[in-house]
Amino acid sequence: MERAVDIVGKLKGGEIKPAELVEECLEKIERLNPKINAFVTLNEKAIEEAKKADVSTPLAGLPIAIKDNVETRGDKDDVLLKVLRKLRSRRGCCAC
Repeated sequence: MERAVDIVGKLKGGEIKPAELVEECLEKIERLNPKINAFVTLNEKAIEEAKKADVSTPLAGLPIAIKDNVETRGDKDDVLLKVLRKLRSRRGCCAC
């Protein structure tokens, strides 16, 4: 497993494009998630957004995972509570 700082270096150096990195991550999630059940919701626009990433900014293009107890506008934030499963947040986290 590579360190985030090394991946960011590859992004900035042009060795890998953000969309390629996201595709790799999504493939790994698809392969492993049935066993570990770590991801409930994925950003359906992740590849599209990665194609627009400006890799000259810090950490841009680096995929991240956010625990679902943090509200993310437009995504499901069920905190594993069945009553919240179908709700989508209208607010963003923190000052978003």
